[in-house]
Amino acid sequence: MTPLRARIRRLRPRRLRRHLVATAVAALALSLTFLTIRSTSKGADWTSTGALSVFRPANGKAAAILEGPGLRGTFVYERAALLRSGRDTIAAELRLKAKTTGEARERISIAMAIVIDTSGSMSGEKIAKTREAVAALVESMRDDDRVAIVSYSSHASLLQRLDTITAARLRLPAIVESLVAGGGTNIPAGLDAGAEALRAAPPAWVRRMVLLSDGNDGSGVSLETLCDDLRRRSHEGTTLSSIGIGLDYSERYMASVADAGNGNYVFLADGSSLQGFLHRELDEASASAVDQAFAELTLPAGWSVENVYGADHEVTGQRVTLPLGVVRTQQDRRAVVEFRPPPGAGDALETPSLRIRYRTTHDNERHELKAAEIALRLVADPAEVDASVDTSVLASTGAARIEAQQAQALAAWQRGEHGLARDRAKGAVAAARSLSAKTKSAEVEELAGLLDREAHVMAAPEAPGAQKAMRAFGSARRSRARTSDTAYANEVLE
Repeated sequence: MTPLRARIRRLRPRRLRRHLVATAVAALALSLTFLTIRSTSKGADWTSTGALSVFRPANGKAAAILEGPGLRGTFVYERAALLRSGRDTIAAELRLKAKTTGEARERISIAMAIVIDTSGSMSGEKIAKTREAVAALVESMRDDDRVAIVSYSSHASLLQRLDTITAARLRLPAIVESLVAGGGTNIPAGLDAGAEALRAAPPAWVRRMVLLSDGNDGSGVSLETLCDDLRRRSHEGTTLSSIGIGLDYSERYMASVADAGNGNYVFLADGSSLQGFLHRELDEASASAVDQAFAELTLPAGWSVENVYGADHEVTGQRVTLPLGVVRTQQDRRAVVEFRPPPGAGDALETPSLRIRYRTTHDNERHELKAAEIALRLVADPAEVDASVDTSVLASTGAARIEAQQAQALAAWQRGEHGLARDRAKGAVAAARSLSAKTKSAEVEELAGLLDREAHVMAAPEAPGAQKAMRAFGSARRSRARTSDTAYANEVLE
């Protein structure tokens, strides 16, 4: 018996520790007036049991505090006033965090499909490390969790149908050892097989698919078509994360499928750190107290959306939908929306209304939160606009804009336009330094340092390790845009 086979046969019932991260919005010692609106159910799909309170703090901030079953968060504009005659953009940041009891957390059940590239380029150490990582992941899962294993090269094969760890335990050693590299790379076929396997999961379960690849897709299916399918699956509750191994895969492709699937994308220089990433996926799935989360913004006449950072978005008439997917207890799920409002008259400007829809996973209940708009003040004096700036929010919204600028620099660098990339990277560093001076934010100052290091790498594209470093920078940037470990929601209205 091989060491790997023996390791899998020794699987023992074990319960993955579900770490609890207590979160609470700090009590507000402010003079507030507020409006609370409880929504009414408009169909069997969504039960409206929560409320969203719109606060008008005495300090003039334009903010909403969200509070509903299993969910809390904030929606805050970077300033509370606009020039009456202006057409400047204004950004708002949405942060959501799941809240749950220990009892509810323990009842979260997980169905995971692991979709593994077994094309010829995965031969040698990569496939060996993949076997080890999959074995370690299965060993960490609870007996009643369910797992499916799919391999793909030129075609896809379902090696392990979705089943409980207990039921699959005797079959897993041979299945994992059967992973052998050879053939082409048909990523859509692998994802289709993984999605089909997850259809056997009970509707209430958390469903997650993890894609591994080290090469470029050769199926001929367009990335746009594939991403449309992945968005639909994400809307139905299947999260997709992608792992790019080595330097030969398409970063745009792997990041795009993760964006469409509302999951994580990560670059691994080799297979040695694959085990840690798979464990992170399991931990995140186990902490998915809320999923199928959507933010919907209804734009007043004259308003438009310029950019959305940290989330995909769909525009239908005056409605903008942000599919946010999973919301965890350990991290804020965040997105920044940049609006262009129309010139206004009078003393206040109507702003987009906000609606949040989501599912609490422990009880499979669906909820909807709605609120009236937050009014922004209209003024004639630019000094009043400057005085209304919330520097904490500006630090975050400004950083999102700068990260997007740096992403353009990285894209130019990957196309071989190194001069353009260097210029854009220098501009991003300068913008970060300016934002740091304005907001006094330690996080923005840290970002400026990171961008400066990226700019130095871009300046020497032929240096050893440059390609590896740039892929790591891009993966980390995407993660920063979507989530945060800070207790920001506790600080918004202090």
